[in-house]
Amino acid sequence: MNSFTVLMPTYNRRNRFSIQLDMLSSGFQLVGGAIIERDINGTQLAVKRCPRTHEEILRYGKRRNPSNHMTVAFDYKAAMSVGGYPDVHLLEDWALWVLMLEGGVIAGNSDEILVDATADLNMYRRRGGLKTILSEYVMQGLLVRHLKKTRLSAFFDFIGKSIILAAPAAVRGFIYREYLRDSK
Repeated sequence: MNSFTVLMPTYNRRNRFSIQLDMLSSGFQLVGGAIIERDINGTQLAVKRCPRTHEEILRYGKRRNPSNHMTVAFDYKAAMSVGGYPDVHLLEDWALWVLMLEGGVIAGNSDEILVDATADLNMYRRRGGLKTILSEYVMQGLLVRHLKKTRLSAFFDFIGKSIILAAPAAVRGFIYREYLRDSK
């Protein structure tokens, strides 16, 4: 990419906030939705959907981030009651959702696409390396303490994720797009 390359912007869909306000007014305190990932030319790469119901979010949240951070809206007082965003490099959003869920917050995700996001090789570069592997270790401990994840499950998830996080960015991007996202 040179200095003249224009990146596709990340933008909210027109109906995002009305969908989320409806969910928040119906009793949810933490809400999110789906995203479309596009390359720098605007070509759709993948759709990332999250579990919808509170029960599905609790289960899924033990293994992976249950909400797309860029789509999330939440009750500010509920977030502050658990101390706000914890200091967990690149995983602070997931860590906050865990603390909020443990604190009794009711969560839900819309199946609607709420945000179009740019996903290029730089995104996959940021999601790897030793610092991110160490953050995953911290996150697994947080899941054991706060969401009752078993230590054995945390150990195997940490090993599996560490392999992906240690892989080259292009390989990591392929794994994300082909195995951790919905088809285009």
